[in-house]
Amino acid sequence: MAASEPIGERRRLALIQRLTEVLGEEEAATIMESLPPTYWQNIATKDDLKAQSDKVDGQFDKLKGEIALLIANQTRTLMITLAGFALSIWISLLVVGIT
Repeated sequence: MAASEPIGERRRLALIQRLTEVLGEEEAATIMESLPPTYWQNIATKDDLKAQSDKVDGQFDKLKGEIALLIANQTRTLMITLAGFALSIWISLLVVGIT
């Protein structure tokens, strides 16, 4: 069996029985509890979690920048539209007032 393959239930049972014979029940239980239930390479380390956290933080920073840019563009468009609307009303009022 390759080192990267998980131990099957039959082999785990045989191992705990042998450990109990050699070390005693409490020590055997302690050792078995420390064994992972899955492949070792599937277990995330603190470094893995930190790298993933940094990646997510970078994505959020990028998203915040994109949102800020969209809000700035929307605000500029709204201000230009409102200025045009206000200017057209003022011009209409001036024309009506002149005639």
